[in-house]
Amino acid sequence: VRGCCGAAFPVEVRGRERVVLVHEVARPNRFDLAEVARLVRWEVLDAHDVVLDHLVLVRRGTIPKTTSGKIQRGACRERFLAHELDSLFCWKAIPSGRSAPAVQPYQAPRTPLEESLAATWAEVLGLERVGIHDHFLDLGGHSLLAAQLANRLSPRLGVEIPLRELLERPTIAALAELIERREAEQFDREQAFLGQLETMSDEEAQALLSQLARGEAASDNQDTTTS
Repeated sequence: VRGCCGAAFPVEVRGRERVVLVHEVARPNRFDLAEVARLVRWEVLDAHDVVLDHLVLVRRGTIPKTTSGKIQRGACRERFLAHELDSLFCWKAIPSGRSAPAVQPYQAPRTPLEESLAATWAEVLGLERVGIHDHFLDLGGHSLLAAQLANRLSPRLGVEIPLRELLERPTIAALAELIERREAEQFDREQAFLGQLETMSDEEAQALLSQLARGEAASDNQDTTTS
């Protein structure tokens, strides 16, 4: 979409003013338009802190302009409301409490971990259910909701999930794979540590445990000072 124009304008949706973006796409046959829509929505959120309610991708030359080339947002809004835009792809935010659109067949969670993740995602996103391959952005997710999701998942699962890693794994299946790998790595570290303790004398083991305890206390003090 770089080098193409777009028109953003407000519309009333369910009694509230929302933002619609209509954006032109050059050579649409060369791209996955669903992925283009995800990238556009994410860039708009990142650059302007605006959550879109509708995103419509159209061919180049579709957005009305003046003879001097200035975009006519009002005319574009009227065509949108009248359903007169010849769209290539249209994304619409999901109303709270609704099921996700059938972008792909729903696949239920397969493990207790995926069940826990799906329940938390549905809770944060305000949906009835979430499939394990549903994309976070397609479900109406954005950075603020991702932060809420990360804050809820960490204490529930006992695994720290940085926000960036959550955004890089935008499906339940991908996130579950990451968490399972983290848990396996943690288990291996714990087993290696226990094996190390078994080779030490009681004095050596006590000295190592005391050293670790002092390190944790220093880290906690530093965090308190920083905050």
